[in-house]
Order: sequence, then C-alpha cells, then structure tokens
Amino acid sequence: MENLVRSMARPAIAEEHLALLPDGSIRLQLKISWRDGTQFLLFTPSEFIEKLIALVPLPKFHLTQE
Repeated sequence: MENLVRSMARPAIAEEHLALLPDGSIRLQLKISWRDGTQFLLFTPSEFIEKLIALVPLPKFHLTQE
C-alpha cells in the first residue's frame, strides 16, 4: 500500500531536473539523452505551463482500468 501511495504522490517532473535561468526561461534536464545528443529542453514560462497542463487528465476521466 505504501508503494502505491508513494507512486501516486510523485510529481510529474523531478524538481532536481528543473532550473530557472537568469533570462527567465526554464531548463528541463532530461533523465536520458536523446539519440541526437539533446540533454535538456528550454521553455518560456508559458510554454512550460502548457506542457504541464497537458499532463493533467480531464475531469471524470480515469487513467486506470478496473
């Protein structure tokens, strides 16, 4: 039960992977580099919020099956 709760309580993005840059942009460090060598992504604050919103499920839309 504890493992289930811990899994559900995890944030969508690890805080250690986020950095606010001096110019106001947000840098997201990737856990594993992409094939093309990309190690991090840069977003404006509004782009970052858009990406987070996409992770939130619609109301009354369950992500698990019974």
